[in-house]
Amino acid sequence: MTQRDRRELKELAQLTALVRAQAEGKLARLRQQEAALRAQRAALASTSAQAFDPLLAVDRQAVMQAGVNWQSWVESRSRSLLAQESRVRAEIHSLTPDVALAVGRDDAVNRLRQDLLAQASQKANRQD
Repeated sequence: MTQRDRRELKELAQLTALVRAQAEGKLARLRQQEAALRAQRAALASTSAQAFDPLLAVDRQAVMQAGVNWQSWVESRSRSLLAQESRVRAEIHSLTPDVALAVGRDDAVNRLRQDLLAQASQKANRQD
């Protein structure tokens, strides 16, 4: 293996490692975003159970209307969060093959590099 081959293989290994890290980083960010959206929906679901106390109200009709408005807002926000979460999941799903490809390329280049270095080492040992 020539010096040029070693340099090119090293550069290829650096490139595939960079592409892999970038793909894995994007996937991690998307998974964090998905978890945050899921947490927001869970928090919203727990707050939606809270209602106005009609015993403290002077105007029961106003309290009931406020409760209806609150529930409507909660349902609307929950649908919005679910839609965002679905988009993030779809993006994760579409990114998964790219990550697998980047990981596979990086692993293949590393194995190739190790094999070639081992062969060069064996060849050098035989010459001694």
